[in-house]
Amino acid sequence: MSRYDDLSPRALWWLQNLDELDLAESCASYEVTLERVRQLHRPVEHRGQTICAECSAWGGDSTDNPPVDHDQCGTLKALHPPKEA
Repeated sequence: MSRYDDLSPRALWWLQNLDELDLAESCASYEVTLERVRQLHRPVEHRGQTICAECSAWGGDSTDNPPVDHDQCGTLKALHPPKEA
C-alpha cells in the first residue's frame, strides 16, 4: 500500500496529469486561499470571550449573530480535522 492509495479520484487525477511546477503553483494558491479563510475566521475578544469574527458577524464592537466560541468554529474545524490516534 502506498500513501496515494486512499486519495480521492480528483487528487489522483492531479498527480497523474500535472507536472511538479503545476502542483507547486496550485499548492501556493491554496495556501493563500487558506490564509484568507483563517483571517476571516480569526479570534476576537467580545465581552471576555474569544469568539470567531466571521461566524459571529463581528462588527468591531458587537455581533450580528450569537457569538461562536473560536474553538467551536466549524470552518476552522473543517480545515484542521482532529488527528487520528
